[in-house]
Amino acid sequence: MTVTNSPSVSRAVQVIALAGPDPQFVEVFPLKSQEAPSVVQPQLPLDTGARIIPIRPRPSTPSDETFLSEAELDEAEFSRQPTRRELLPEPTVWIEKFTQGAFEVMAGRRNGAQFARWTNRSVYFHLQHRNGLITGAPHVHKVHICEPTDGIAEATVTVRLDGRLRAAALRFEGLDGRWICTSLMLC
Repeated sequence: MTVTNSPSVSRAVQVIALAGPDPQFVEVFPLKSQEAPSVVQPQLPLDTGARIIPIRPRPSTPSDETFLSEAELDEAEFSRQPTRRELLPEPTVWIEKFTQGAFEVMAGRRNGAQFARWTNRSVYFHLQHRNGLITGAPHVHKVHICEPTDGIAEATVTVRLDGRLRAAALRFEGLDGRWICTSLMLC
């Protein structure tokens, strides 16, 4: 039950929303007290008699397009949303800088928390787990990018580390207007 006090020109009115067996209607009852609240904001005057206000009913059956529960629908609505390629930044420079930073995390030269926004959870935990496992100063040597579909970029990157070349394979997905690293494999 929801109770709200609303000021009127002549007296205060109490609105009670009842969610009974038929939640399609709301009943409005006047207050018994004639005293007005101390703060009065401009509003349209309310009737003093009870009336029934119809509310748009919810559909009783789920739509045929979805088989998700209500909780899953809420989660899907607030999860990361795909972004078309033309709305994303150029992937070549982005992937080069991301790979440089990821190798710096693995070399212990950079904090892995800086990558939380640009990775999914599995890649983030992978970087945190490998923090400080390699030595030397990494330098990106070559970047090769393939875009198999709209909003997806897959890259192979070679990184020079202590005079040796190491390879990395990365997958980026365009989510919420930015590139998110969803897969990272090191050789």
